[in-house]
Amino acid sequence: MTSHIMTSHIMTSQPMTSPGAVRLRTTILLGVLGLVVALVAAAMLILSALLEHEARRSLVADLDRAGVVSDELHALRQSLYRSEALTVAQEPRLKAVLGTSDIDRATIVDVAQEMQKAGGADLFLLLDAGGQLIVDTADPEAVGFDMRGQPLINAALSEGDAGGVWTQAQRVY
Repeated sequence: MTSHIMTSHIMTSQPMTSPGAVRLRTTILLGVLGLVVALVAAAMLILSALLEHEARRSLVADLDRAGVVSDELHALRQSLYRSEALTVAQEPRLKAVLGTSDIDRATIVDVAQEMQKAGGADLFLLLDAGGQLIVDTADPEAVGFDMRGQPLINAALSEGDAGGVWTQAQRVY
């Protein structure tokens, strides 16, 4: 008889569940789980879109600032180059050499090369007021060429000074 009571006790300790109750619990669990997954995915998509928008906005602002800095640096360099060129043009030795009519060509070339080194220039040309080449330190033998056909030279003769890019013999200055 003890075995019968134990069996009866084991049978009564298990909860009575119907197959419909398990399905309802599982359905509710899956529904809540699906809702949580959907909410997390939506939050991640919104957060991703917001972060991307902020990164783009920050990048555009940084690029704008970099452009302004680059423009200011370019203007500063142009101003520095112009000042250096004016300083060299006012150099007393250069003025004396160019103002003397009976000076030999070697002296003019030497002074031009010294001015080029002093100014740290890659290219140094001396022209007369009519645009005729007096000295080109890259080609000391060159003399007397009409340089008015060069846009930069023409602009300098017309406006008093000019700046730009000069190409000569596959070199860019």
